[in-house]
Amino acid sequence: SGTHDVLRNAPWNATGYAGGPVTFGLQATTTGSVANPASFTLGGPLVTTPPNVSVSDATVSEDGLFAVFEVRLSAATLSPVSVDFATANGTARAGQDYTGASGRLSFAAGETVKQVRIAITDDLRQETDETFALQLTGASGATIADGDASATIRDNDLPSVSVADATALEGDASTNGLRFTIRLSEASGEAVLVTWATADGTALAGEDYNARSGRAFFQAGETEKTVIIAVRGDTAAERDETLALRITSAAGATIADGDATGTIRDDDAPLISVADARMVEGDSGRSTLVYTVSLSHAASRAVKVDFATSSSTATAFDYVSRAGTLHFAPGQTEKTIAVTVFGDTANEGDEAVLLSLSNASRGEILDGEALGIIADDDRPLISVEDVTAREGDSARNGMTFKVTLSEAAERAVSVEYSTVGGTATAGDDFIARSGTIYFAPGQTEKTLTLAIRGDLAAEADETVFFRLANATRADIADAEAVGTIRNDDLPRISIADAAPVREGNAGEHAMVGVLSTRGGDIIDETGQAVRIAAVNWFGMETDTFAPHGLHTRNWQDMMDQIAETGFNAIRLPFSAQSVLDGGIPQGIDWYKNPDLVGLTPLQIMDKIVGYAGEIGLRIILDQHRSSAGSGPNGNGLWYDATYTEDRWVEMWERLAERYAGNPTVVGADLNNEPHGTDWNTWATAAERAGNAALAVNPDWLIFVEGVERAGGQNYWWGGNLMEADTRPVQLNVAGKLVYSPHDYPASIFPQPYFSSPDFPDNLPGVFDRFWGYLWEEGTAPILLGEFGSRLATALDRAWAEKIVAYLSGD
Repeated sequence: SGTHDVLRNAPWNATGYAGGPVTFGLQATTTGSVANPASFTLGGPLVTTPPNVSVSDATVSEDGLFAVFEVRLSAATLSPVSVDFATANGTARAGQDYTGASGRLSFAAGETVKQVRIAITDDLRQETDETFALQLTGASGATIADGDASATIRDNDLPSVSVADATALEGDASTNGLRFTIRLSEASGEAVLVTWATADGTALAGEDYNARSGRAFFQAGETEKTVIIAVRGDTAAERDETLALRITSAAGATIADGDATGTIRDDDAPLISVADARMVEGDSGRSTLVYTVSLSHAASRAVKVDFATSSSTATAFDYVSRAGTLHFAPGQTEKTIAVTVFGDTANEGDEAVLLSLSNASRGEILDGEALGIIADDDRPLISVEDVTAREGDSARNGMTFKVTLSEAAERAVSVEYSTVGGTATAGDDFIARSGTIYFAPGQTEKTLTLAIRGDLAAEADETVFFRLANATRADIADAEAVGTIRNDDLPRISIADAAPVREGNAGEHAMVGVLSTRGGDIIDETGQAVRIAAVNWFGMETDTFAPHGLHTRNWQDMMDQIAETGFNAIRLPFSAQSVLDGGIPQGIDWYKNPDLVGLTPLQIMDKIVGYAGEIGLRIILDQHRSSAGSGPNGNGLWYDATYTEDRWVEMWERLAERYAGNPTVVGADLNNEPHGTDWNTWATAAERAGNAALAVNPDWLIFVEGVERAGGQNYWWGGNLMEADTRPVQLNVAGKLVYSPHDYPASIFPQPYFSSPDFPDNLPGVFDRFWGYLWEEGTAPILLGEFGSRLATALDRAWAEKIVAYLSGD
């Protein structure tokens, strides 16, 4: 604890009595070369062993910008550590292959990792991989454990090899062959050896072709080789068949395209097939259902086949029956048959017409039946729109896909969705999602946000596909949308040092002016992301009508301590009664707080807001309950019999007007810990109060807590936000919504996950599931409105470590 080691819970602890002495002994053992301690000093200085410093190897492509060495301390220190570094030639030469460098690294207290970046020189020479070294010397405050590291520069100037597709007629005997061409992208100054082999596709080795494997040897300067694969001809009418020729390895070159397809064209009597057809019915008039009849390959003589339609589920009122003969001229491979369809406005479901082939001449029927689907268009159509989103530098942005119905439906509509990587990779660039979207009767629009994993890499824009399938009570008009992740890491912008400003209590960017939201961030008027680090100051919600602690301390002294401790905001609970009807402040030492004598609760609130603005603190107003008392309302709601929902909305309008134009008050925590109700009911009420406040004061943030039960699961009062993605709170002013759950440890209530075998490692997943996902997906910022513990139990201490790490982004 600080500079002292605390020893506790050992079986040899002595017991004592108040004012009496306690005697106990200590013994320590160590392993290795460090000697046993000679003595202990109670309350004395902490003596630490200097940490070890080491440097790790690096690998970089020749066309990379830098070789990056990591220099690490084995442990953080309370005082600075420094060490010298310098590069040294290996097979790579300074000034030719890399830029030599030397200098001194300094670790501030607490730092354990530094990087040394050595610039790499790209060239066009084909050469072997090269190496150079980075050496550490002259450590101060640490011991060099591993002071030598090697950087390997991978050569990128090898030619690439590719193989092209090939086509050959089958023939009637083994007289033809597929000619595959293997090429180098450019001539090499050295020999290149390429290994290849055939593989079956629809063509089978030994039956349709002769399997082979071998090597293509390129002398220096050669760029092209040919591989011939013998085809086994026959007189059977069949489809075209394929095989593959694959490059399995390349010495002296990289493989750019190692797979080629060989197509064996059938030149016997063609196979005849007909494909299923589909059309949208229409509301009136005539349209056509078009079937496509195709030959497996072109024939040298005319081919004909008879056709006829028959009813499957469609009737004579739905289409005009047809029969006849199709004639394929020499060389033709495709014909169409159009069937007239009558449109209507009846909601009747899809209907089908069967087309059959028979009596082929100079051809064989392979697939002689096809269903023609007349899709009923009297159901709504579902579509999804393309979207573009900025990548960002961390997992805080998201892209929101909008799924729409062409018209409102009288019954619920559903459709399944999934995400698939295009050039973007699931897990690296975005978090994959799948599930079902539900449209309630009357709804025509739904949104779903996909979390983007930002980074600092300069790269091309990337794409992800959002796909719809398996709709109920609707048809899918547009089944796929493209989400484009715009890279924002080029160009780099630098800014000169600014004049010193007040640092800010949270150790981060000091908040400037009115606050808003952007994705998962709270931002100030400069557009900079800020973090609210607030303390709850209870009391005004109780029947004392004043913040607690004033019976023993001055109110301004307490606020000074809040600021000095590192907080930058106060969440100030109060009751609706204190705002709407007032009360007599009590529990105050008037000698220590003479400037509060005779003030109403609202006037005390004004005092706190005014002084907070002077010392750089912000205020979040929190309606903790309706009538004065402790904790949330007993009914779990945001109103009671005396302070109705209408009066609750009126209260927020009054406060919004009272502090309009004053950026010290950042916004309204609409109600503390709603429970005993469902999320939709609470979200609807929050929209009413939030929009009423924003109509008076559009500068405010609106903080909305969760409920107790949502998504079929129980959680803390105010903490469950599982349904906020499918039923988000909608405010009339954009960029003003912050979700604010509460979270507590096992000493408050033994939630089931505290007794799970994987506790406490399961906690980040619990936080993600109930509220953290909204920030992870960039839906809205999260302000954890209440959390805490006396840390009296091991379970509470484990919970505290996990939630602090989670809030810190670890």
